[in-house]
Amino acid sequence: MENPLHHFEIHPIIHMTLMGFDISINKAILAMWVGLLIMFGLFMVVVKSGVRVIPGKLQIVAELALGFIMGMVEEFIGKKEAHKYFPFIATIFFFVLACNLIGMIPGSYT
Repeated sequence: MENPLHHFEIHPIIHMTLMGFDISINKAILAMWVGLLIMFGLFMVVVKSGVRVIPGKLQIVAELALGFIMGMVEEFIGKKEAHKYFPFIATIFFFVLACNLIGMIPGSYT
C-alpha cells in the first residue's frame, strides 16, 4: 500500500554538496524562490509606480500594508526602536505572506 503522505516527502531535484554539506535543490527551495521572486516583483512594481500626492490604488494598498506592519512593530518594541527593525520585519512579513499564498495553490509544495 502506498504512503498517503507521499506528496510531502522531500526529494532532491538537483543533487549538490558543498564541503560535505547537502545543498540539494528540492520543491521546498523552489517554492521559496518563487515566493522571493513574487515579493521582489511586487516591490519593484510599487517602486516604479512612484509616490504621488494623490495616491493611486497600488499606493493605497502599499501604505495600508506598511502602516499595519509599522503599527505592530511599534506596539511590540516601542516607537524608538521600531524604525531600526522595521525594514527587516517587513521583509520577513511579505516573504512569509508570499510563501503562504503559494501554498494555497493546489498541488504546490507547502
